Amino acid sequence: MSIRRTPKTVAEAVRWTSSVLSDAGVPQPRLDAELIIAHCLGLDRSLLPTRSQETLSDEQLQQLRRLAERRQSREPIQYILGHWEFWSIDLVVKEDALIPRPETETLIEVALQELNSPSGVAPLTRPLIIDIGTGSGAIAIALATELSGKCRIVATDISLAALAVADANVSRMGLEHTIELVCCDMAHALSPMLLARDVELIVCNPPYIRSEELKRLQPEVSQFEPAIALDGGASGLDFYPRLMETAAQLLTRGGALVCEIAPDMPHAIREMQQTMPESISEPRFEADLSGRLRVAVVHRL
Repeated sequence: MSIRRTPKTVAEAVRWTSSVLSDAGVPQPRLDAELIIAHCLGLDRSLLPTRSQETLSDEQLQQLRRLAERRQSREPIQYILGHWEFWSIDLVVKEDALIPRPETETLIEVALQELNSPSGVAPLTRPLIIDIGTGSGAIAIALATELSGKCRIVATDISLAALAVADANVSRMGLEHTIELVCCDMAHALSPMLLARDVELIVCNPPYIRSEELKRLQPEVSQFEPAIALDGGASGLDFYPRLMETAAQLLTRGGALVCEIAPDMPHAIREMQQTMPESISEPRFEADLSGRLRVAVVHRL
């Protein structure tokens, strides 16, 4: 990293870091500069204007250079900071798990609606929920928080490294007695354990990016986030037939599968449903705040 003039104050550091990141093509250089500097100072970003003339220590400047270099290489700001907010919950994030996205909050909203829907499964005092491909645990933790822990959630992932991130978040939120983490592919290892009790809800944010599109994504995604959590195969749809088959096997009558999709997938998912077990309903699609179809819902009939 080239340095024309070493910044001394917080204000100078913001300008310098913004310039460095802008030159590297970082999408929001000013925002990321402020986040990095606030992190170095141990402050909330909103407090930076009150400290603009404060002088940075040598240790803080060294940390700033290290973190700015990482962001300059296009490493995601979330991994650099080591935490990120989702559903107003501050989560640990590491490169072993996908970074939680704002659009996934639509999935949480729809899942909660399904649990309270009079047309769906009769509401139970402690519903059983399965979160497939939990990653950082964001979806499971958001649901457990909204339900005040009055549920049982089994969160699965094929990656032990991702489950370690989820475990850190579950422990951080004190939800060890609500969320159980299991390393397995989909939910196959759970079937014997759950035969004695029906599943009211399955949630999943599956990999749905087409393989050819991965290389064209921003470096933050294509070079740093786990491909296993992104790559949905040639069509992006590889995961969905298995999800519907799992739903047919595990859901109680009236139970729902709620999963995230790409906005251009509804037609293909409708066609796919025609080849699925007759116990699976036609899909319904829900839009995110920008009006893009983002969530698919099917029920067990």
